[in-house]
Amino acid sequence: MRNVFKLADLPYKSPHKFRHGHAVYALQHAKTMADYKAVSMNLMHGDIRVTDGIYAPLAGDEVQQRIAGLTNSAVGPAGAQVPAVDSMSQMSQSQQLQKVLDLLQHIADNQKVGQ
Repeated sequence: MRNVFKLADLPYKSPHKFRHGHAVYALQHAKTMADYKAVSMNLMHGDIRVTDGIYAPLAGDEVQQRIAGLTNSAVGPAGAQVPAVDSMSQMSQSQQLQKVLDLLQHIADNQKVGQ
C-alpha cells in the first residue's frame, strides 16, 4: 500500500483508515435497520453494538438535531406506538446511545411484524 501511495504522490493512509471510512460512510447512508445490520455484517462484527459503538458515535449537536426531529407521538408500521423519547439532553451520552438503540430495536421488531 505504501508503494501505491508513493507512486500516486499521495500521503499514506493505512488499510484501517479505508475500513473506517467505508463504515462511517455506509452507516451515514443506511436507511433501514437491515442496511445497518448489513454494514455490521460486512465489517464482520458479531454484534451490531460493536459497529455502533465504534463507527457511529454522534456529536452532541447531531444527537440534539436528530432527537428534535422525533416526536413523542410517532407511529411506526401497522400503527405500532414508538416509545417516547424523554428529555435526552439530560442523559449521559451512553444513556442517549442506549435509548437510540432501544428505539432502533423497536423499529426493527415492528418491521418484522409488518412483513
